[in-house]
Amino acid sequence: MHLPAERISDWLNPIFVKETRQALKSRQFIATFLLLLTASWLASSLGMLMAGSEIEYQSNGRAFFSAYYAILAFAIDIVVPFAAFRSVVSERDLFTFELLSITTLKPRQVVLGKLQSALLQVFIYFSAITPFIAFTYLLKGIDVLTIVFVLAASLFWSMMISMAALGISTVARQRTWQSLLTIGVLVALALGWGMALQSVFGGLFFVGLAFDRSEFWVCCGVTLLYGGLYFWLFFQLAVAQLTFESDNRSTGVRLAVAALFWTTVALSTGLLESWAPGLSPSSGFLQFWSLLMLVHWLVLGLASTTEPDFLSRRIRRRLPRSRIVRLALAPLLPGGARGLLFVLGHVALLWMIVAVVSAQVPAIDRAVQSTVGGACCYALVYLGLATAFARWGRAVSSEFRPAHARAAVVLLAALGSLLPHLVRFLEIRRMELSPLFYITDPVSTLQTIDAQDDNRKMLLLVLAAVSVLCLAINTRALLAGVMEIVNSTDQPPPVPRPALEAAPPLSSPPGESLPTSAAG
Repeated sequence: MHLPAERISDWLNPIFVKETRQALKSRQFIATFLLLLTASWLASSLGMLMAGSEIEYQSNGRAFFSAYYAILAFAIDIVVPFAAFRSVVSERDLFTFELLSITTLKPRQVVLGKLQSALLQVFIYFSAITPFIAFTYLLKGIDVLTIVFVLAASLFWSMMISMAALGISTVARQRTWQSLLTIGVLVALALGWGMALQSVFGGLFFVGLAFDRSEFWVCCGVTLLYGGLYFWLFFQLAVAQLTFESDNRSTGVRLAVAALFWTTVALSTGLLESWAPGLSPSSGFLQFWSLLMLVHWLVLGLASTTEPDFLSRRIRRRLPRSRIVRLALAPLLPGGARGLLFVLGHVALLWMIVAVVSAQVPAIDRAVQSTVGGACCYALVYLGLATAFARWGRAVSSEFRPAHARAAVVLLAALGSLLPHLVRFLEIRRMELSPLFYITDPVSTLQTIDAQDDNRKMLLLVLAAVSVLCLAINTRALLAGVMEIVNSTDQPPPVPRPALEAAPPLSSPPGESLPTSAAG
């Protein structure tokens, strides 16, 4: 008879059990746990010695809590996320990921198991520091609500950066890129730890946590919402990278990216209407918001527009039978051309939103619409070139990867931005150059469009022409990618209904005859 604990263990994620056993037996976890306790004890001893007899009547709770929080934040914001990052990288280094891929475990279960293991380690570190944090309440100067809020926010932040570390760890497969990513992740985790400390120290000692104000909870809700959306994005990214190449690895990531965009649009509209009904958005706010959204689409669009256009039979079998539904789902399905169509639609919608707002609000300068339009043209040029480079590279060599096309576009954009200034710096004769000379530099060109009315139309016409040209070289691939989805005939055959079979006739062994009643 199985014990209840054994039955519960059968329901647990196998990856969670494996990662937890490895983590709790590792030297890294034991050393971190002991250092956490030792540092907390030293902070308590030194703090009490420095306070002396004044500790009885002064409010020292915030100072002690800050010291304990800095120790806890180092464990949950650096050690745990980096261990989650290394758990995926070590699977590739030790060639054990191939064993996981041939099991019945799905990529979603693998990612969730590693995340659950990180969550369990965070809870263990919380349990170690809880007695010290409870001691701070007795020293006055800090209340229970502040302690609970800071710890809950720290748990959310730790899970957020742990999920980000897991998503980033699945991107690089070669050891060279893994080494570079390891350094980058360590630097990013150190910055995240510093941000957490700055937020807590600033909230406790300088700004204060205004629990009685509605704006404070609105900001917390917005932060929680965006944290959840980015959590979902990194989760979909990790699942996509661990999924077979013949499966759908794009729809989840593109839905997460679109959710971020539309959430930003809805929040910008809703918060402006609720907080300041009579206040119109300024030109600077609209321009900053639009350019930030374009950077969002440009960075995340490079991954979608450089995917292989091949559509496996596994994906085709899952397509709906309605052609109208297929046409609507085409931008969400894998493929660089379909990814370009997905990003193109959202960039066009962004420019339409800016055009409508600038037309309805008299206080907004018309130059904002032109500046955002020029930035949209630059985004379409880079993404169109990325799609074309990826398609041409795969036609030349089977060893060409999407990362090669992304690197080529990034290098081309960097060279284009530096080349005009380098030529201007090296030329002997100083002379006035036309704004078209700086057309390859987005920053200088957008500043000229925003400031100079004389050259605005000329620059916009050139940018529009170049963007149309970059889209034209991908028109055939766009149409072929959509028609491949709409006209796909690789569907599973309908399941036939089971027919009623007639009862088999009675038979008898050789040499024997059936009874008269049965034979008759």
